[in-house]
Amino acid sequence: MQSPYDDILTYRESALPGFGGRQVEALNALSRILRENSFEELWDLGCGSGELLAGLAVRNRERRFIGIDNSRDSLKVARLRAKELLNLTYRFGSLSAVSPTRNDAVICTGNTAVHFGAHRIQQWLRQRGTHGKLPRWIFLDFHHELDFLVNSPDTFRVEACGVDDDVSLSLSGLNTVRSGRFIVRQLVLVRCNLMNISGANARVTSVRQYADPVCAYDQVLMEAGFSLAERLDYVHGYGQMEGRLWTRRNDL
Repeated sequence: MQSPYDDILTYRESALPGFGGRQVEALNALSRILRENSFEELWDLGCGSGELLAGLAVRNRERRFIGIDNSRDSLKVARLRAKELLNLTYRFGSLSAVSPTRNDAVICTGNTAVHFGAHRIQQWLRQRGTHGKLPRWIFLDFHHELDFLVNSPDTFRVEACGVDDDVSLSLSGLNTVRSGRFIVRQLVLVRCNLMNISGANARVTSVRQYADPVCAYDQVLMEAGFSLAERLDYVHGYGQMEGRLWTRRNDL
């Protein structure tokens, strides 16, 4: 089964100008968290094409990193990027494939947690807790407009718009629509010749996300025995994020 991110990967840089540069900023922000918090292995849920995880592995060669993603095309790119990194491996899978021990850490960046919803994360935490295998710390982030999108989701945000040679128009953006307990976000890229609008070329990829507010994720982590250690506002390839670092209470 193909992941929508298999398709997004092919035109992400065009639809989201500056994606790579923002990922470097995110790498710097996450590197500080790693320096200040101990762990044996770090699991990255939704690692995508591996820009962040490979960068973290390069900067922390004495630590082990495992990337999990359900986009086979993204993992192909990630594995090529990491072929000389002995402390980094990738696995195809989803939330159930993340199996840290008590000395490990889990990160889930780029607003990825909303693909699983608060209830599935709660189930995962309960399962890990029953076997005494909750990670030492967890880092989740959410798009800074998530709560707004959950409550007023029918929006379109322009990411880039430009005209080349006075005739070629390029427009990209993110469209968001509410659908029951979900919100559907669509990455849109339109290119056309202003002299021939009818010949416009459009690419649209839809990604379904749970319409849970940020506080729902906070609640399930607190119920699982985690305490909020730090908030982090930072720039990610997919936009401005609000990060939260959670630590097991008995480790404080």
